[in-house]
Amino acid sequence: MTGVPILLFSIGVMGFSATTTVAAATMFAVLLPLGWLVMRRRPQDLGLLPDGAATEASSSTPRPTGWTRRAALGTWSLRSVMLAFGLAMLVQVGFITHQVTLLSQALGPAGVSLAASGAALAALLGRLMLVRFADQISPRATACAVLGLAAAALLIQGLFPTPGVLIAGSLVMGLTIGNVTTLSPIIVRREFGAATFGAVFGVASCGIQLAAAMGPSVYGLLHDAFGGYRVPLLLAAALDVVAAFVVLSGRPPRAVRP
Repeated sequence: MTGVPILLFSIGVMGFSATTTVAAATMFAVLLPLGWLVMRRRPQDLGLLPDGAATEASSSTPRPTGWTRRAALGTWSLRSVMLAFGLAMLVQVGFITHQVTLLSQALGPAGVSLAASGAALAALLGRLMLVRFADQISPRATACAVLGLAAAALLIQGLFPTPGVLIAGSLVMGLTIGNVTTLSPIIVRREFGAATFGAVFGVASCGIQLAAAMGPSVYGLLHDAFGGYRVPLLLAAALDVVAAFVVLSGRPPRAVRP
């Protein structure tokens, strides 16, 4: 929420090279001590137990095998999560990467900073709302609604790239950003259980992240090919609509297969 304004202000004062050097040094100074001194590697290091274990005795007892990666990949339930959230993350990561450039076409540095920070704040609020109601809602239906909202935000920005619309679209996208990231593990955990969540979501996450990594390039290639962000944004909106239908089409697997 504060990073974008600070970086843009610093670039204007010190230049890009000096700003990135200071930012990198700050990251090392803050993150490395946290990694060495604060982070822990096992639940037991924090006085906790692995998910599903009630006591130390039970945590050492062999658990049911549950879903294997192969069996889980054979279900439309998992494949629908991988496809839907792969498309959604491609769209999202590409948008975030190009957001400053997109906003800069209609806004000055101050406006860009406020819009980007507003989107980050909206992402925080969106996640807090999801946390409050996550246990009371259908995650697939919620994901469908979130992706539909993201598609609408991208559509209006592509069709009407005025300053007000770009700011409003960025804020609406912000509301969806955190939830798109969070809903896929919620769906997998609920439909495949805790015992094999790591293995099942691990393979799903690999596919999702591979698709997400293509987002910046897809936006950039389309921008250069069509001379602007209109086509990339409209295509991104269409992909989010497809993702919304895909995630809604999935159903929990009928039974846990060893």
